[in-house]
Amino acid sequence: MDTDDNMDHSQDPLEAIERGANPKDDQVDPQAERSSRCPCRRKGTSACQKRRRFVVFTFLSLLAIICFTHLPSRIISKLSRLPDKLNRLYLGIGGDWEESTPGCVTSDPWSFNVTQGSGASTSWFGSATYDLPSSADNLFVLARGPKMSGNVDIVTSESDSDDFRVEVRALHDRQALTNVKICTLEPYESRIGVGIFTPPHWRFWGGPRNPLRFEITVHIPRVKSPPRLQATCKHLSLYSRMLSHTFGDLSESVKLGGIYVISNQAISAVSLFARTLSVVTFKAPIEGYYQAEQYLNLQAHESNVKASATLYNVGGMRPPFFSLKARNGGIDANVSLIDMVSSPTPSFSGVVEVSNGPLNLAFPNQPLNSELSFRVDGMHAPVNITLHPAYQGKFNLATSHAQPQVEDRGVQDPAGKGRYRSILQDSDGVGRVTGLVYWDAERNVDGSVVEVKTCHAPVRLSL
Repeated sequence: MDTDDNMDHSQDPLEAIERGANPKDDQVDPQAERSSRCPCRRKGTSACQKRRRFVVFTFLSLLAIICFTHLPSRIISKLSRLPDKLNRLYLGIGGDWEESTPGCVTSDPWSFNVTQGSGASTSWFGSATYDLPSSADNLFVLARGPKMSGNVDIVTSESDSDDFRVEVRALHDRQALTNVKICTLEPYESRIGVGIFTPPHWRFWGGPRNPLRFEITVHIPRVKSPPRLQATCKHLSLYSRMLSHTFGDLSESVKLGGIYVISNQAISAVSLFARTLSVVTFKAPIEGYYQAEQYLNLQAHESNVKASATLYNVGGMRPPFFSLKARNGGIDANVSLIDMVSSPTPSFSGVVEVSNGPLNLAFPNQPLNSELSFRVDGMHAPVNITLHPAYQGKFNLATSHAQPQVEDRGVQDPAGKGRYRSILQDSDGVGRVTGLVYWDAERNVDGSVVEVKTCHAPVRLSL
């Protein structure tokens, strides 16, 4: 019976096939079992994929809503604070643009006037006037910021007042002018001036398409005594880099203790006189007539110097000093040396630097028995120097281009004594000449020396 039971539960496969049965029908399929638990698998994969896609789409939508709701507000908040950060970087201070312009004592509104046009094309003049006391140690005008253009005129005052008057006019549309800040500045005690500021972020965005034009006029009071004896004020500084500067004829009526001008635009002067004078430009020329007693500095970067200058000896502790410099530009200058105190041996000194441009330097006037020492440093700069007949001293010339040339112009005795002039020179090799020049047997050459060094350019000294 055991055999029969076994035969009942284990049929012969061949017999099963004959009956049309599948021998694997009695085995359980794992895939079918999983499909029985997941209806999606019984219907195919499309339903499950749709469910997954719905879940992923919902998650990404929520993430996008969160990002576009909170992230832009943070970005906008950062951008809104960027102008203030630029202001702090630009001005070197902290705080808000409207409240922390450096040293502002009073911030004054513009006085507006319609000038031309109508409607949207209307132009406006914003104007402001300030009186600065001449008793201050340092008076200054500061104009700083992008989108600026115009000119600063320095003229003699027509009134009897001892104060400096600064008149400012700005031309543009009213909306742009309301964003320009003008105020009285007093950063330190006894230092007072006028400041004009445009928003620093105008350099990048938000500013007008065309620059604002400023017309600034500085009225300097006349001196009560001859200008050679009394100074109108101790120092006048003009820091307006985007504005050109024009000085009127000030030498006969105005004398300044010191004047310092820095600009990226042209500077010219009909006649300007000060104890110490410094004019510096960047990518703009310097022209005109400048006079100083102690220190004279004319310096042009990426441009030329074309000027006449007078240096006065008034018997100070140090000899008057002149400095002429042009980088990537040339110099064409006449320097007159004047003795105001009848010194037995007045002294003058200076330095000249020029690169990538010619140097033409002449001395139309020089006192008798005076001492003159100066140095010339050139780079790719032809040098042509003409000394006054009163010069007695040494000269050292050097260049890598060719042999320096010394020219005897055959001038007459400046003292009117009929003296004979001797010129001695020697060559230490190619590109170098040394020598001295003197009148008769006086041989007064100890305190004067002219040193000229350049490269890849000729050197010529006319005596």
